Amino acid sequence: MKLSRIFQPRNPLFWLMLAFSVLSSVCAWALRAMPLTTLGLVLVGSVGLANALISLALTWRLIRD
Repeated sequence: MKLSRIFQPRNPLFWLMLAFSVLSSVCAWALRAMPLTTLGLVLVGSVGLANALISLALTWRLIRD
């Protein structure tokens, strides 16, 4: 497996992976920078975690193909 297989700009999975990575980074920033209630922390944290997991799954799929 080569890590260079991740960079595939013509593949839509590459762009989905980037989008989910950016969304997860935005959620991490929001958790750190904004004063959120407990419900907000749980919601933003779970969305950020889900985005990170989806991004990892897409990265793994790009490497395998």
